[in-house]
Amino acid sequence: MHSKGKKAKNQVNINNPASILSQTEINRKIAEAETRLKACPWCDLETGGKFTKNEKLTFISDDMLIIGCDIGSDTHFVRAIDTRGRELSNGTFQFKNNANGFERAKAWAVRLAVNNNKHQIVLGLEPTGHYWFCLATWMIINDISVVQVNPYAVKQLHREMKFCFPEYMDAFGKPDGVFALEVLKKAPFPEDILKLGADGLREIWHKAKLRGSSYNKADKIVKLASESVGLRSTEGSREAVRWFAEQIMQITAKLTEIESSIQQKCREIPYAENILEIKGIGEHTLSGIMAEIGDISRFDDAKEIQKLSGLGLVACSSG
Repeated sequence: MHSKGKKAKNQVNINNPASILSQTEINRKIAEAETRLKACPWCDLETGGKFTKNEKLTFISDDMLIIGCDIGSDTHFVRAIDTRGRELSNGTFQFKNNANGFERAKAWAVRLAVNNNKHQIVLGLEPTGHYWFCLATWMIINDISVVQVNPYAVKQLHREMKFCFPEYMDAFGKPDGVFALEVLKKAPFPEDILKLGADGLREIWHKAKLRGSSYNKADKIVKLASESVGLRSTEGSREAVRWFAEQIMQITAKLTEIESSIQQKCREIPYAENILEIKGIGEHTLSGIMAEIGDISRFDDAKEIQKLSGLGLVACSSG
């Protein structure tokens, strides 16, 4: 019995091309794959802080190995898939949050890329706390692309909505916008929306003291709700969506409060008001400028600020 098991274990898998290669050949292919790797984080694709649909689609290609990472405080867990969602790894691979662990993770990913004829690797992760900083930086330096997944995008709010109101993105456009969240708190699913009607939706927004053109979307939302192919909701699903909507609103309010405090502190720095007089510079940009240069009164000449910002270059030369 044991001999049969051992024999089966040592058999070559003819369905896997990599299994019939010699170790020397595999090592050569791995070395070649590492020379082709090139990190391309999302920020390289930004245009005015945004990405176009075509840029997103171009970034992910068929020759890319996609690594999903579950971030932990001490140990990370990863799995690998292709662009069609087929799993390429044999279960999860875990590694420590240190240099040796990162090296092991990269070697694991590169070997999978070689075995599956992939030429680039992208690591996707949710930015949990501060535990992801070192991993993301190390991977980019070592030619593996890194993308961050917004925590909201993986919460059960979207899961519940996809089950019960799959057309909700078309209905609300931006599900974490204030108009959408006010509706989700009170009438998240098609049957709830149909009971309220367009006037009921407008009444929700009116009581919340919201202003804007979204009032005109009420009829469209009701129409999509009437045509929805979603599953019949349960009270548990309804309460979950309401709870998530309330949490998002609370977090958003807290972030607004923090941003306001930062902007107020920036205004206390000498000459901050003068910077705001520059066309195109607002409160958010001011915060970034002040965080970088601090009190501009410490400079004796405007050219010093130009040099610090990189605008003092007059020749095409290194450095």
